[in-house]
This record gives sequence, C-alpha cells and structure tokens, in this order.
Amino acid sequence: MKFKQFKNGVVLKDYSEFFCDCKVNAYFTTKIAGAEQELNFSQQINQSNHEKNLEKLTQCLPPKKRRLYLKQIHGNNIIIDDGKINNFCGQADGLISKYDDVILQTAHADCLPIYAAVKDSDYFGLAHSGRTGSYQEIARELVTKLADLSHKNTSDIKVLIGVGIDSEHYEVNRELYQEFLNKFGADCAKIKADKYYLDLQTAVLISLKKAGVLTENILIDQQSSYLSSDYFYSYRRQKDKAGRMLAIISKKIKYENTIIS
Repeated sequence: MKFKQFKNGVVLKDYSEFFCDCKVNAYFTTKIAGAEQELNFSQQINQSNHEKNLEKLTQCLPPKKRRLYLKQIHGNNIIIDDGKINNFCGQADGLISKYDDVILQTAHADCLPIYAAVKDSDYFGLAHSGRTGSYQEIARELVTKLADLSHKNTSDIKVLIGVGIDSEHYEVNRELYQEFLNKFGADCAKIKADKYYLDLQTAVLISLKKAGVLTENILIDQQSSYLSSDYFYSYRRQKDKAGRMLAIISKKIKYENTIIS
C-alpha cells in the first residue's frame, strides 16, 4: 500500500500491488488535488466543484471506460454488471464486473471500502461496508457472488479492507454494541470507560473467514480516516461538513501520467 501522485496533483492510495496476481488496479482517493482545491466527491458540494473534481480524477484513470456508481443505501445488495450499464446503476452497496472497459466506484467517509478480485478469473468487485453493511455481512455476500459467478472457490479470492474509521473513535450505543457482540464476538465490540465501541474491520474479517477466504488472501489497511485528517474526510470527525472519498477498482492497465509511486 502506497500513495501515488499524478501530474495534475491528485494523490491516490494505491492498493494495486496486493492484487498483482488478479490483474486489477485498486485505488482510494485522498483530499489532495494540487494547490487549487481539495478533492471532494460529496454530493453536498456545489455541482461545479463536483464536476471539476471528477474531471481531475478522470485524468488519472484509464480513458474510454464506463464508470459505475450507486445510490448507497447501507445494506448488502450487490449489482452485477451486464456489460451494458453505464454510470448510475441503482440503489445498492456493492458492484461486480468481469469487463475490461469498466471502473467500479463507491463513496466513503469512514465506512469501509471492500475490494475483491478472483485469481485466474476476470471477475472483480467492490463494496461499501458501514455499520449496517458490516452487520449484514456485505463482504461475505460479495465474495460468495464472485465465487459463484467465476465458478471458483472463495479461497481463490483476494480481499482488501481499505481506509475507514478506527475502533478507538467509533463509539455507539449499548444496543448496537450488544448486537455486534452477539454476532461477531468480543473482538469487534468493546467497552472502554463505560463507553461502547465497534471494530468494523474485525467484523468484516470474521465475515470473510466464515465465507472461506484464506487469511493470507486478506489485507487490512489500518490507516484511520478519523485520525488522518491531512488525507481523508471523516463523518465522525467533521459531521455534515465531511467530504467523500471514492474507492475505485478496474482491470489492470498502465497509467502514463504518474509522477511518483
């Protein structure tokens, strides 16, 4: 995992090396977009800035590709690309494709991005896993669908759990704490100083292992969106002022406008 800066000043977190044997590129946007402005993909910012940000990001990504995005609803529904969809796909929190001409994207501001790709197969996927999605095990749903579609086993799938909120700063009420404790165990539901906290990364990890994904095929980015204010937005830190980052995955292609790795 490393940061990659492009000629236009945009800095992305690069997960592609982890997926080197799956033939996909995987990235997570940061706030950094050169001297002009922050890279923010929140629908709440004005439309002009949103379009400028998308244009700057597009300059860093492979040309002439479809880009699929969702209205995220904090569930576990996953849409499968039929090769004809372009742009908006509907209401869901996950996407799967096998096509060379497409970029999958999800939006985040503390919720976990889940990247997945099948070894020796064309299939890859992406999911948005917040509190509800993690509890409903969208990561498990993602890898199960990928295995079914590719006619492979879940042990053939590599999964990366990307930047999200850390457990030290994800305080919840007692009811949510108890629900996660009952379902996933004490490793992901903790009490400190009479306050209740969730570890979403651990909950997702448990889901993936239950689905049959091998430990050596799972990587967790421990960088916290809450703590890394220079790079990332955080809803818990900024509330309604929080921007959004994008998770991006596509079939591997060389990027010619990179200036540092």
